[in-house]
Amino acid sequence: QLQHSYQQLEEYSKDLEEKVIERTHALEEKIEIVEAAKLALQESEEKFSTAFRSAPNPIMIIRLKEGTYFDVNDSFCKITGYRHEDIIGRSSLDFNLWLSREDYDRFYQTFDSQGKLRNYEINFRTQSGNIRTALISADEISINGEQLLLASSQDITELKRAEAALQQSKETLKQQNAELKKARVTADAANRAKSTFLANMSHELRTPLNAILGFSQLMSQNPEFTNASKDLEIINRSGEHLLSLINDILDLSKIEAGKVTLQEHSFDLHALLNTLVEMLKLRAASKGIQLIYQSSDSLPQYIKSDEKKLRQVLINLLGNAIKFTEAGQVTLRASLNPSHSQSQTNTSNKQTIYFEIEDTGPGISSKDISLIFDAFVQTEAGQKSQQGTGLGLPISQKFVQMMAGEILVESVVGKGSIFKFDIQAECVSLEEIDITKPPRRVIGLAAGQPEFKILVVDEVPVNRLLVKKLLEPIGFKVLEAENGGVAIEVWKHDHPQLIWMDIRMPIMDGYEATKRIRSMKNGDQTVIIALTASAIQQEEQHILSVGCNDILRKPFKAENLLDKMAKYLNINYIYDTDQPEPLLTTHSPVSLQPEALQVMSKTWLKQLYKAALTGDDVWVNQLITEIPASNSALIQTLTALVDEFRLDIISDVTESVMGDQ
Repeated sequence: QLQHSYQQLEEYSKDLEEKVIERTHALEEKIEIVEAAKLALQESEEKFSTAFRSAPNPIMIIRLKEGTYFDVNDSFCKITGYRHEDIIGRSSLDFNLWLSREDYDRFYQTFDSQGKLRNYEINFRTQSGNIRTALISADEISINGEQLLLASSQDITELKRAEAALQQSKETLKQQNAELKKARVTADAANRAKSTFLANMSHELRTPLNAILGFSQLMSQNPEFTNASKDLEIINRSGEHLLSLINDILDLSKIEAGKVTLQEHSFDLHALLNTLVEMLKLRAASKGIQLIYQSSDSLPQYIKSDEKKLRQVLINLLGNAIKFTEAGQVTLRASLNPSHSQSQTNTSNKQTIYFEIEDTGPGISSKDISLIFDAFVQTEAGQKSQQGTGLGLPISQKFVQMMAGEILVESVVGKGSIFKFDIQAECVSLEEIDITKPPRRVIGLAAGQPEFKILVVDEVPVNRLLVKKLLEPIGFKVLEAENGGVAIEVWKHDHPQLIWMDIRMPIMDGYEATKRIRSMKNGDQTVIIALTASAIQQEEQHILSVGCNDILRKPFKAENLLDKMAKYLNINYIYDTDQPEPLLTTHSPVSLQPEALQVMSKTWLKQLYKAALTGDDVWVNQLITEIPASNSALIQTLTALVDEFRLDIISDVTESVMGDQ
């Protein structure tokens, strides 16, 4: 029995040993699992710590209960300027990170109510005192049973500054746009006022000129005034000169407003250049200098361009060269520019024509060259001459640019200047040139025609009288009206075939009168031609739109008025085939030699120069009476120059004589 008990004990012991071994193995496996988990946790913590520390955005862990920092990463320290050890265990209020306690409380109140934060914008203060802006996103986490706030932030300070700058730019731009709009409104109002002023000035100046030129033409056709033909010629030329000045002023104003257009037609370029040279040669000779003209064989003779603008550019440049050159010569060169014409002919018939005006004058300083194309600005030489307005070169530059060219200047002080410019022009044949025949004087109406009733509508009696005196001797019946309202009544009663309608009138203007006549029965059967003193081309469309058939501008030539009537009424005239040459011819200036003036005293020469320079022809004539009778040739020459309105020649030659004394 004892042996049996011992055997059972051994079996129990063996079984117990096996269980111990089995449990030991199980325990060892659990230990290994724990160790592996511990190692994994340690590695995870290290990875988290590394990620936490090196994250580019600031990250902070805050104890929710105390509000103190549990941990922060390096980016947080870098952006705030505080060290890690200065932050841990302290509240953000301790180192004045928040701008105010209200901001701090609002942040935590928002977090408590929402349980999290996403892109919450805050402003904070760095250690150096700079104010920056950040967006914060935060969540609640638990570590070892402690409730923490895990927050990450993004610094948007530069973005906010850029937004503020952009907003400021928008406000500035908005303000500038408002100012620009206001300025545009002001400019538009000024332009309208300017246009109104120009229209009124044109009307006021051209209306009396219409009477002056018209009646002088009438008088020149009257045999009773044969002995006064020279005086009438002077009146006509002075009136034409004044009209040209008015047109130039209006042209300048239109240039500034961008309202000048090219008026191209076919003309003889060689004839234009030769005429200009011949016209200016005597002026150059009066100063003892030569005017030389050189042209290439390739220069086309017939071209299509704006002849008037080209002539004005050449006269401006040649006139300046002669005015400022005291010795030597002025040379005009004209040629076809091969470097441009080669490429131009491939696509069109336009050629580049090149001009040079070279002088041996005083030259222009580099300082003045940059200013010579500015309006109303004169060079030092121009100021010394006390002549001109400083408009010639700016106008010339604009005209050249309109003709698709460019104007340049080269100058050496003490040696002279070269002005160069080119234009684009179409080459044409002789058949395309409009040859203007000299006007023939109308003396009557051909037989077999009906009675022509012509209504003249104008507020100015002398203007109506002028047209009446032009038409009645020929055989027309002329009716009159002083405004649009009267014109309508006359039209209803007498039914004229043609109306010369002034545009600007009191009570009812020509626009309204034309519209009303056109709206009445048979109103479209009457020819209405606007007879206007306005030089504003932009008014043409308005005039035609109200129902006028055509436009004739004051001052007008008698032949133009009669031609318009013949065109619209199919009138046949009787002409005076034995009519003498027209009085309005272009005369070459009388030659005044400097030697002829040297017989007079220096005081007298100074007075003559001043009188001629200021355009005082009465004073000049008074000074002529002081010349001894033995110098009859000088008296006749000066008198002729005064009659020809060439006081510029007198002033130029007198100045050269005084300079030699």
